[in-house]
Amino acid sequence: MGCPWIDGCPIPSYDEDADIRILLNATYGSRVPLNGTYFAGTKVVLRVQNVSNRTYVYSTYYQSCQMTYHTEAGRQFKIPPGTHCDMIAYTEVQPGQTVELFPWDLDECTADDFWGCDERNVLPAGRYEVRSTFCRSDGGQTFGGERPWKDCGLGSSRSGASFTIS
Repeated sequence: MGCPWIDGCPIPSYDEDADIRILLNATYGSRVPLNGTYFAGTKVVLRVQNVSNRTYVYSTYYQSCQMTYHTEAGRQFKIPPGTHCDMIAYTEVQPGQTVELFPWDLDECTADDFWGCDERNVLPAGRYEVRSTFCRSDGGQTFGGERPWKDCGLGSSRSGASFTIS
């Protein structure tokens, strides 16, 4: 039995008080059980939704680099869209706006070379988390450093989503 929504079932943030929510949606045609558990290898689209009245920023190049990925045991891993994080550019996500960041095949990068992920494996059955911190924006340069989402000048919203693969 598939998800009742045509574009897949969102997996909501685990922090419902967060200003920014991370959503995973199965892409059209993917099979997703009604309880939101994904099958191994399901193609998903990761989105962020601003549910506050404040503006935040997100990375427009290598969007997956702003996030971290963890197994239930706490092991952090890389995903194929996020092996190289060398271009920095940011765009605002306005209040009420939902932004599609990137597609992901629920896989892990196990080896990468100069050009990106060289070897990948489908994530096995288990529980996983995606986490990130989003900086508030005033329409100008509100952060600094190589990884500005870790050094927010005006404040931030920490967010994450957990999901299960069967």
